[in-house]
Amino acid sequence: MTDENKNMAFREEKSTVRPLVSVCISVYNGEDHLRKCLDSVLSQDISSMEIVLVNDGSTDGTSEIMHEYQNRFPEIRIIEQENRGLAQGRWTGVKNSTGSYITFLDADDYLLEGAYKTILQFMENNEADIYEFQTIREGYYSKSPYSGIMEAGQVLADYFNGVKIPVNYWLRWFKRELFSESVFPVGISLHEDVYGFPCLLNRADTIAYIGKPLHVHIKTPVSIMNTLYEKKNTREYFEKQKILLLSIPHIVSNIGQNVIDTEYKESFSHYITRTYLKIVFMDVKGISYNEKLDAIIETLGLKMSRRELERYISQNVGQQSRLNCVIHLLGLHEGYRLYDLRKRLSHSPLWGLRNRTRRLSRRMRYKVDMVSHPEQTKCFCPCCGMKFREFKEGPFLNRPDRYDPKRYINIDQSVLCPFCGSMPRHRILAAWCEKHTELLRSSTILYFAPEPNMMLWMKRNRVKCTTADLFQKADLTLDIQKTGLPDESYDLIIANHVLEHVDDFRKALKEIHRILRPDGLFICSFPMDPKVETLDEDEGIKTDEMRLSRYGQNDHKRLFGLKADHLLADAGFSVTVIKGEDYPDEILPVIGPADYDMNRLFCCRKFRIE
Repeated sequence: MTDENKNMAFREEKSTVRPLVSVCISVYNGEDHLRKCLDSVLSQDISSMEIVLVNDGSTDGTSEIMHEYQNRFPEIRIIEQENRGLAQGRWTGVKNSTGSYITFLDADDYLLEGAYKTILQFMENNEADIYEFQTIREGYYSKSPYSGIMEAGQVLADYFNGVKIPVNYWLRWFKRELFSESVFPVGISLHEDVYGFPCLLNRADTIAYIGKPLHVHIKTPVSIMNTLYEKKNTREYFEKQKILLLSIPHIVSNIGQNVIDTEYKESFSHYITRTYLKIVFMDVKGISYNEKLDAIIETLGLKMSRRELERYISQNVGQQSRLNCVIHLLGLHEGYRLYDLRKRLSHSPLWGLRNRTRRLSRRMRYKVDMVSHPEQTKCFCPCCGMKFREFKEGPFLNRPDRYDPKRYINIDQSVLCPFCGSMPRHRILAAWCEKHTELLRSSTILYFAPEPNMMLWMKRNRVKCTTADLFQKADLTLDIQKTGLPDESYDLIIANHVLEHVDDFRKALKEIHRILRPDGLFICSFPMDPKVETLDEDEGIKTDEMRLSRYGQNDHKRLFGLKADHLLADAGFSVTVIKGEDYPDEILPVIGPADYDMNRLFCCRKFRIE
């Protein structure tokens, strides 16, 4: 037994009551996000938990924040060490933990409300060595293509064969026994999950999948990966990405060559080849095809020539893509030449014409489909006038830095028109406008913060309007709170989801009332929280992070309630509520995509205040 393992055993014997889970958080200069991370963990409904904080040589206020929380919460343990990188920081956390299960977080992560309670409820009826849940991360929804309980060996074989499985440690709870020996690479600061995850799968028997998003990962500007990607296409980027190659001998030494030869021989050869291809097809200026082959040979100390390496890759490449098939049939060099030709063509004007032709072709296919199978085209968008089979999913869960996931995860996100991107509130407004087209054509219209899909409706129906915005391109650059326009100058004013963004919405309403003609109409909508009676507004909420937490979006300055029409009436308007449920299901006038999107429009007619 090594000294490190003896230390772990000693700590286990010393602990009289082992916590159920140890949350290991290795932090380097994370003062900007650490509080939110810790608050999300400490708010979990779980009685048996410890938090192991590893200060990995931070030079900012990270240590002070850690000790501040430790003074308030005895379940927090702090370990200080010199900067050794994230992988060794996590291993330090594991060695100093005592929980039956071990999980990890980064300082810029946070847990959703009730996350650990959901895991505990799942564990009651499902025994496994690893429990995996879903995460929301910037750019995509990260989850494995499995459900229920799987054999870990099968998942490992699928991973080697190229099945897209997220490798991140913070997606999972691991049984403590899986860390009997370290799986973390020494001296490696990037891609440490790629090194360790296959080794943990090999030690496990089963892995259980919880089909719910419980975790949010934020990609911060100063994160290791983001800093690296800023240098993409440079030689420095290439040199750091070569670290991926070293995962191959690391996995072999941990799993064992005999186990790989007997259980994963073919699939592991696909993994090796896929790793080689990542290096060969890396788009880096100034590094030739032969230099990339030499880099693979030198990094791994391979005793083969370039030609032998090309032959190995061509023989063992999987055939999951067209490019892989070309490499398998024609060889690596020919595949690379075709890839390079396609890349150069993509920058030519002809490539832009090709993309426009494809978009036009897709639109024509939809129209043919609409004529050929009218019974299947049950959806309609009044903004663009297109019929189609189904609405598409929105991007809101993929932007936790802008939209609060708690507001979205329990609502169907398939609410966007696949052609113009309209949401329910746009389609309800367009449907209302359809009923009053002649009125709109004969009115002078001022449209604040015009949405592209509604401008498409205006263009299709030959309705003229003057657009106004303070930040985006528009006919007039105006602040809705102080326009400087003449009194009683417009018949109709539209402000769709504008009032929640301005500093003083009452001032904006007063200004709209001033420039609206007698009996003129003001059409508006705004986020409405069903838990709020009239208004949720706090002048102390000033940062993007505070607004995101309180109002659900980082640029919202308030949330309106179910009786918000009273606020409009107080501003001098006679208010009629336009409800989504009064419109046909084909335009999908539902609540969403967030829980505060009640999708009610307010038709406000001006009357004079004596």
